[in-house]
Amino acid sequence: MKLTNEYLQSLKLARRLFKNLAIACFLIQILLNFSYENVICNLLTVGIFILVTELVFEKKNKNIADALIATVIFLTVASNSIVPTLGTLLDGHTLVYSLNRPVETYFHRFIYGLLISFAFFVYRNRTKNSIKEIFSRISDRHKLNILLPKNLVWGLGLISLFLFFFKGILPLPLELYKFLDGFGILLYSPFILILPIYKTDNRKLRNRTLLIYFAVMVILSFLTNSRQAIVNPVASVAAGWLILLITGDVILNSRLIQRGLIGGVVGLFLIGSFSDLSTAILIQRANRDNNTVEEKITATFNTFLDKKAIDEYLKEQSVSTSLVVNTNEWQENYMRNPFLIRFVQIKFDDNLFMRLGGYDDLAKNKLRQATYDKILATFPTPVLKLFGSTIDKDYVNSFSIADLMTVLSGDGFLGGFLTGSITAASYAIFGWNYVFVLFFIYLLLFYIYGGFASHSLGYNNKEERISTLALVFCFSLFSNFSLDGITNLIPVILRGVWQSMLIYYLAIRLIIKLNIS
Repeated sequence: MKLTNEYLQSLKLARRLFKNLAIACFLIQILLNFSYENVICNLLTVGIFILVTELVFEKKNKNIADALIATVIFLTVASNSIVPTLGTLLDGHTLVYSLNRPVETYFHRFIYGLLISFAFFVYRNRTKNSIKEIFSRISDRHKLNILLPKNLVWGLGLISLFLFFFKGILPLPLELYKFLDGFGILLYSPFILILPIYKTDNRKLRNRTLLIYFAVMVILSFLTNSRQAIVNPVASVAAGWLILLITGDVILNSRLIQRGLIGGVVGLFLIGSFSDLSTAILIQRANRDNNTVEEKITATFNTFLDKKAIDEYLKEQSVSTSLVVNTNEWQENYMRNPFLIRFVQIKFDDNLFMRLGGYDDLAKNKLRQATYDKILATFPTPVLKLFGSTIDKDYVNSFSIADLMTVLSGDGFLGGFLTGSITAASYAIFGWNYVFVLFFIYLLLFYIYGGFASHSLGYNNKEERISTLALVFCFSLFSNFSLDGITNLIPVILRGVWQSMLIYYLAIRLIIKLNIS
């Protein structure tokens, strides 16, 4: 792509806007609380956020593969730096609010941000890497890296929606159920059609259709008592905008900023409704196994309308948070807004770093063994038997690593499926060597996904720059890259990436074959 002055100015403006936001939040934070802990934590967050902003919004990332990885890194760092900084301020608190180990937690997030940034720097500056080229050639051969037409994008979402209900109605073998569940990654595909890369002559029809589809996502949230179906469409569109801003397919200028400010005002209103809906889902979550489908929808909707019940619930959570600070009790409340907190892992980091201090060598060895078993459990049972493995997959998959980490510290229980922490779990297993371990894991992941999203070096059609695959998978990569530790990362390499690409390929072929779209 030609590096126009307009494109370069757009990147410069993006860097300036994000850096000014970070500095403004930093100043307000230290004015509210000038304690040693709050100042250090804010210096760490603003430092890593500004560094990543400089790395991401630059001309070297103009191709789709680099833009995809750059966006994932930006989301990963921003969600645990500028988002909690801004989110705690909106609640009237500071960054250290309710944290037991704030400096340790944010220091490791700073180190984590540095290591993934350096992994991206190495990846980006070795453009002729043979690993990346292998996956680019696979993608070229099966046309995974092209910009799909609008009807196929709709087909991806509709086939995923159909399979959601299909696997919920019919009794299926476990392995088949898990495979069909993988199609859920395509459920939010239609929302990328709102991005400017997909031009339309009838915006009203497009927007009306997407609004109806979003209403279906809200119903799915009621059915499953999960915020995911509400959060992911918004997050997927935001991730897509970032990719196109980095590639230059969206130009940031004063007019777009004005539209953004207007959208921000509307967003402030909508985020309150999203927050209330998320809270209603949380309130009703305890009853989701006992209620029928109709009861779930009715109860969640009635709770959403009951603003008094929502306010009382949030007040109870706030009081509960203040009572457990400096105790060993697991606590996930960090920010009041349940929509924003969906993107933040800081409280999970803090919970687990607080527990690591009491670990002896025996506890660490048990954690290492469980991590190894969970990675092995990624493979199908026939493959494990072929290599003589005797691990009990049912037992290994009956708890999360965070569950085990709480039990090893003397509290908690297995089977609660607590959310883990990439930094705390990695540090507990490898010590400071986790920096090098995660660096090489992320570098390999960048080569794999960067390869699938882009064309090989010898590809003829240079006009095909943007791939639907990058736009569809971006937010899910952010989720997979930053949650739960290497028990989530390594299985992505061993199985997750191949299953996702196979599902993407099969869905496209099935849509074309059956003319579903």
